[in-house]
Amino acid sequence: RRRPGPLKMDVSQLTDVQEIQRRLAELREAERREDADLKQLLTRRHDIELKMDSLQRLTPKLARLHTDARDLFEMVGSTCALAENVSSKVRELDLAKSRLQETIRRVEDVIDLKACVEGASAALENKLYEQAAAFIYRYLSFDKGLFASSEPGSSGSDALTSLATTHQATIAVVKGQFEAAARAHDEANVVRFFKLFPLVGLREEGLRSFEQYLCSKVALERERDVLGSDQQNTNFVDQLTILLETVAKTLSEAEPLVETHYGPGNLVGPLTALQRECDRLSTRLLSTFVQRRDIESKVNLVTRHLSGAHVADPAPDARELDSHLAELALLMARGMLYFKFVRRTLAGSVESLAENAPERKSVEECEKIIRNCGLFRQLQVLAGLYIPLEEYYLKRSIQKALDVDKRDPPTAIVSTMVDDCFFILSQCSRRSMSTNNADCFCAMLNHIGNMLTGGYATVLRNRIQPRSALDLASLQGRFQTLSQGRVNVAAFEEVLIGVNNAEMSADFSMKLAADMEAESTSAFADSLPRDRQKIETCLGDSLNVSGTFKQLVDLGILHIRSTIMEPPLRALADDVFAETYEFSEEDIVNFDSSSPGMAAFISGMHAMLLSLKPWLSPGNQDAAIAAATECAAMLLERALMLSRFNRVGGLQWDRDVRALSAHLAGITQWSVRDRLARLTQIAILLNLEKAGEILDYWGPNASQITWRLSPAEIRRVLALRSDFRAEEVNRLKL
Repeated sequence: RRRPGPLKMDVSQLTDVQEIQRRLAELREAERREDADLKQLLTRRHDIELKMDSLQRLTPKLARLHTDARDLFEMVGSTCALAENVSSKVRELDLAKSRLQETIRRVEDVIDLKACVEGASAALENKLYEQAAAFIYRYLSFDKGLFASSEPGSSGSDALTSLATTHQATIAVVKGQFEAAARAHDEANVVRFFKLFPLVGLREEGLRSFEQYLCSKVALERERDVLGSDQQNTNFVDQLTILLETVAKTLSEAEPLVETHYGPGNLVGPLTALQRECDRLSTRLLSTFVQRRDIESKVNLVTRHLSGAHVADPAPDARELDSHLAELALLMARGMLYFKFVRRTLAGSVESLAENAPERKSVEECEKIIRNCGLFRQLQVLAGLYIPLEEYYLKRSIQKALDVDKRDPPTAIVSTMVDDCFFILSQCSRRSMSTNNADCFCAMLNHIGNMLTGGYATVLRNRIQPRSALDLASLQGRFQTLSQGRVNVAAFEEVLIGVNNAEMSADFSMKLAADMEAESTSAFADSLPRDRQKIETCLGDSLNVSGTFKQLVDLGILHIRSTIMEPPLRALADDVFAETYEFSEEDIVNFDSSSPGMAAFISGMHAMLLSLKPWLSPGNQDAAIAAATECAAMLLERALMLSRFNRVGGLQWDRDVRALSAHLAGITQWSVRDRLARLTQIAILLNLEKAGEILDYWGPNASQITWRLSPAEIRRVLALRSDFRAEEVNRLKL
């Protein structure tokens, strides 16, 4: 690349010495660059000369290549001209071939036309209607433009006129024979002539006639049963089942006929017509059911009772409503099962069409057909009647179960309310699920959840905890402590049974939720996605109530701890420290593994827990032991802070804590180490030789100990050692 040369300048214009010197420096720099470029070119002279020699040697080869290229061009030009000539000949042959094929097709159509004229007339005279319809179908498939140029009176024109006459005659015969067969309910001939309508060009009319026949067929079979539903002993469930089965069977039999002879996607018309007839009969049947069973007046009555308004009429007995609820559930189940069949039939018919077919309907359109029918609306009315009746049945049955609650047998540790109430809840939830109606099921799930967290939980809570300070004083006044540490737990029977009921209720509620989730997944597997999502949401929100009952268990255990456990354990803890822990070595040699006070404490605590064991469930027994452990640790720590220790006493206290921990670990599956952690750490402090040794376990050196004691509490514990000076303890930097 060439460097830019120095700028041209007019020397006569330079008058300033500095400007002249600057321009001179620029010229010298440009000269230096030019010299450098020349030197670089001279150093590459040999390479340039070699490249020039190689270019000179290529010149003869380029001349030969030019000659070959010219020859190839001339050859390609001649070949192109030849190909163009052949292509024009091929186009002429194709044109001649197409004209020949058109001529042959026209000749064949003329021959077929003559055959159709003769065959259709002969078949019609001999009552061979299928053959006549086939000839007419062939005639209708002809291109009428081929015979448009035929002169009047020619063979082609006469054939067309004759076939048109035969066509009308065949139409009249097919329509007449179909109507006669439909009036006589001759199903074989109805099917026979139904197949001929599309062959004679009456596809839409054939579908409409067949739809009318199907409706008349259903009406003939089921009208009498529906009219007879006014009788007192009518089984409405069986009547609706038979009606829907008849419609479904009729539709199933019609489906292959329509799909085969009229093409896929044409079942919507017959289905809609059948559904209108089904709506007419089912609406009358279900309206008669509501009237005959006096459902609406019962719903109005229970609604007023549920609202808490003053009602002069007595509340209906829940047992009387049970049969009505069973009938309502079965009626809705039959209807929803029928609509599942309709959805599958519609989906199969629609899916057989191409994606862009104008007759193809979306899932939403198919669902709209179902939701706009009379039977679906009537089922929604039944659902609106079912829900308040089922809610009333649920609440009255639960209340009755709570009113008759007892221990059966008398030695049972739970009462009958849990089994009875959850049996009723399971019955109502499964009955609402059996309706196959997502709205009914979700509504009852909400009512069940409200019942469990509301009235049912309130009854348990009132039995577990004292409702006032007077009740608590009464319970504590009836409490008795025996010399062995046993307690009169019979005075607390209601509380203990209530805690067991709460624990069982937590287990039963989890089982009910799991069962409902598994069963509803199967029952509503074919339902719409939005219905399944609604059910999943309701299951998660309404039946997730086990935490409420677990809180009641914790509340009951806390009440047992404060009323039953704490008074005797406080007395036993005070006895442990009736004397100071300033023992001599001879004293602890005479002791067993624990001091006499701690041995009495362990024995009394064990006796108290034995007194509670027959009254508590296994799960609550472990919870009671855990509560007793926490209570014992608190009371022992409180009493310990009022005592005094020496070095040997601190060692004995460590042995006492280990003995208590070992005893409790042997009677429960839960870990007690965490609940006795503060007592264990106090034992470590009281067992130190010097107060300053705490620094070996504190701060950066506390990697193996998570201290539960604050620095102030540590100083207070160390101050219990009679051999530690107060100044030394206070100087500790914790």
